[in-house]
Amino acid sequence: MLDVKARVCLNCYEYVLVNSASTKFQKVVAKFDEDHALHMLLTMAYGELPKAYVSKTDKYLANA
Repeated sequence: MLDVKARVCLNCYEYVLVNSASTKFQKVVAKFDEDHALHMLLTMAYGELPKAYVSKTDKYLANA
């Protein structure tokens, strides 16, 4: 079973997917953390995300 993680902003209801093996995804997570620095952030399993959260992975990948 694939263990997919997501970096989640609890204030904005947004998330990005985490792939620790990829330097591009590491930059995505770093930029997401920077943009949401004053918010509550959490890393959790993708399957546990509530439906209300919106993926911003594509937006951050395009700018990475």
